[in-house]
Amino acid sequence: RAIHETTPIPRIYDEECAKAILSTAAIAILPSEREINSAFNKARRGLMPTIPTTQLFDIPDPYTKTLKNNDFLVVDKMITRRQRMILFSSPEQLKCSLQQKRFSWTELFHLVQKYSIRFIQYILSNTNNVMFGLLPNKLKSTYQFLFFELNAIAVQMKLDFTLKLVMIDFEPALIGVLKAEFSTAKHSSCYFHFTQAVYRNIQQLKLSSSYNNDDAVKHLCRQLMALPLL
Repeated sequence: RAIHETTPIPRIYDEECAKAILSTAAIAILPSEREINSAFNKARRGLMPTIPTTQLFDIPDPYTKTLKNNDFLVVDKMITRRQRMILFSSPEQLKCSLQQKRFSWTELFHLVQKYSIRFIQYILSNTNNVMFGLLPNKLKSTYQFLFFELNAIAVQMKLDFTLKLVMIDFEPALIGVLKAEFSTAKHSSCYFHFTQAVYRNIQQLKLSSSYNNDDAVKHLCRQLMALPLL
């Protein structure tokens, strides 16, 4: 199970121990989950592809399909000579991402300094991830290429890719591209990313020590963070 499933090792350990009928003596000598966790994870890693060190690599077929064997790899193209863009989305997710009128964009994290992983989300009663993009940088040209591809896919699927609400984080290049692409949409920013932007500027302006030790500075910064709530 540890090799063929993605279930967390502790859960597998608990379930298998519960199913087994063991004597008190057997339980006493049974290795703990902590003792076998490393070996099981090592076995799992042995089946995983080697982490690429460049943007030139092949994606194994199993990673291009969903569990239902539908296409998951939507776009895999070179933007320039050494700049690659990869987008993942299931058919249902893709339809949602291009058909919904409310749209959210989130950066997850940077991957080995080669890619930043982005979530494209649609906002309904809650937020659902519908597309996963690996982008090489945050340049305006990269975002323009991304939305060119999404528009092409929408045309192919005969969908109207127009938005009424766009929620994004604080990236000047992305903001400019989205306002050009969806000029009639209402554009707003995520409150979480706003507070994170304030924290980043506190650090960049070398105010971290004052923020931590001076109540007046901290109070002023907190007031700034509260402005969008007014």
